Amino acid sequence: AGPRWFQGRPDPDNPLASGAQNYGPKSKRLLDFARAQVKRLEKEGIAPRSALVTGSGSGLDPAITPADAYVQVGAVAAADHLPPAAVRHLVSTHVVGAYFGFLGAPYVNVLRSCR
Repeated sequence: AGPRWFQGRPDPDNPLASGAQNYGPKSKRLLDFARAQVKRLEKEGIAPRSALVTGSGSGLDPAITPADAYVQVGAVAAADHLPPAAVRHLVSTHVVGAYFGFLGAPYVNVLRSCR
């Protein structure tokens, strides 16, 4: 069974820690971490996307793109025994648009909106 909840960006193992890990693009630790995240997502029936396998700048960001939420619809619907259309509608009603219509990008706050 897949996850019952929408998955956000991965956060640090220590919930009291915030801030980026600052791994460079050639970091073996970053590569190992990303590979583990990809395996976990695939096992849960979620197509891995870059934002779902890498942390945010703060390491504690609950926001994901609408595309990152939509790739999880099938897994969440199956785990909760809901029609995928109902879960897709749930995501669409919780997309927060850009500020003033042009600042930033649309997002979904997985801690607040999607359950």
